[in-house]
Amino acid sequence: TMIVYLHDEKTKGVLQRLCIKHGLSVLTPRDVQRRKRSSAKPKHDFFLDEVDLLIFEITRPTQTMQFILAQAILAEKPTLCLYGKNQPPIELLQVIKYRSAPRPIKTFSYTDRNLSSAIAQFIQLNDPESQQHDDAPAIKFTLRLTPRIERYLTQYTKVQKISKADYIRALLTTLAKEQEEGSVQKNT
Repeated sequence: TMIVYLHDEKTKGVLQRLCIKHGLSVLTPRDVQRRKRSSAKPKHDFFLDEVDLLIFEITRPTQTMQFILAQAILAEKPTLCLYGKNQPPIELLQVIKYRSAPRPIKTFSYTDRNLSSAIAQFIQLNDPESQQHDDAPAIKFTLRLTPRIERYLTQYTKVQKISKADYIRALLTTLAKEQEEGSVQKNT
């Protein structure tokens, strides 16, 4: 089981429930404080050494959150920074994206509808036991659609209760598999 450090002061437990649902063991700031008070371990024992992933809800950043986020960046720990749609913490995002070197930090603007899939994709992308590293969405792509196709997508995904991006990915995956099977059959 992977361990995630979860810093969330906004979603009232939603993120923690989603992390548990996706099979993660969760460590919160409260857990870290409790350990510090009750532990006989030396104070230099830093909890980041024992976590596999970090997830921060950064819509309203605090100094403590920013300190731990900086430590995570320095430790090169896979980190997901979530913020509410249309509520970006602009200054913090500028700092996060300032580094030009590749880094294990991802940012994501979420809604209640896409939060679970964002966490699932982040976990899958960073799970060493996952055989599907190439199948985890990691590349951002802009696609321009006609108004008619947009209306269809909106209506279809609303009925199916999936995101437009998930629907388009599923269509492309199905098409790619069909083409692979077709080329295999031609070669035999």
